[in-house]
Amino acid sequence: MVMQAVYGELLDPRDPAFADPAVKAQDKARLGSAPRQYRSAAAIEADLLAREPDATQERAGELAILARKQARAAVMFFDFTFSADKSTSVLHASLQAAALRAEREGRAGEAAHDAGLAEEVESAVRAGGGGGA
Repeated sequence: MVMQAVYGELLDPRDPAFADPAVKAQDKARLGSAPRQYRSAAAIEADLLAREPDATQERAGELAILARKQARAAVMFFDFTFSADKSTSVLHASLQAAALRAEREGRAGEAAHDAGLAEEVESAVRAGGGGGA
């Protein structure tokens, strides 16, 4: 109930009227804009059928498909962003720099080792939900 109010209707739980059933949802404080309300496919279909009262069964089926295509729905989503902490980013950059330095100095084995470690750090960050280090 509380989760639906906060995440489904974007009601502000800090509002003193938040849990008051006597206060209508539209009169309560919100965390953002209220979700938009669109006409349902059934309502659109009913209007289309009312305009064509003599529609055949086949035409009624076409109108039902048209109504579903025209129907819109508000879609809620939440964007979560993950960023690696500074220490992880510094470690990754340091390993890449060490690999580059070793490669320039002709130490191929050390360069490959450091590059591999940098890739492991980046893989761990990506597995944890981050984009890149």
